[in-house]
Amino acid sequence: RICSLGGESKIIQPEEKIRVFKIGSCIYFVNVDYIRLLPDGLKKFLKSNGKVSAQRSWKEIKVGTKIKLKDFNLELSSELLKISKDKIKFNEVKNTEAFLDYAKIKLPIRVRTWERGDKFYPLGMEKEKKLQDFFIDGKIPIHLRGLVPVFIDGEKIIWVGEYRIDNRVRITKGTKEVLHLKLF
Repeated sequence: RICSLGGESKIIQPEEKIRVFKIGSCIYFVNVDYIRLLPDGLKKFLKSNGKVSAQRSWKEIKVGTKIKLKDFNLELSSELLKISKDKIKFNEVKNTEAFLDYAKIKLPIRVRTWERGDKFYPLGMEKEKKLQDFFIDGKIPIHLRGLVPVFIDGEKIIWVGEYRIDNRVRITKGTKEVLHLKLF
């Protein structure tokens, strides 16, 4: 691996058994016999010949259950909390958890991979941002973007798993019920 300043992601094949690919600022040299040892995101990137495809793999989330998210190699638990009884310590919240105002969510809740053109309002922002720009700003490599679970309700993205919730579903003083999502 050799790293330099930015640029477009590309794959070239100088010899039959060697793949050279550039992702962000790094150049990787891989023997094709050892591609199976790479992380899943890199394998998908190489198999797609450097093209990011919009996969439509939706999974519906039932509140109060625990499910496996095979596409992301994760498990998800979801539960409803009453704000008056359950105290949430926001300074202890990890990036694998989301606390959302349940009244602002339009059922059903689903999880899927990101798609080009996806937009949301990142927490703390009052204007819309393309998810692709969010990934670029967060320096999330293109080969890992397909491994980020995107949680949506009937209208909008509500959580970019492990990164940011949507500002429109944040908890406010008027919140009575909280949807707690947790990734394992």
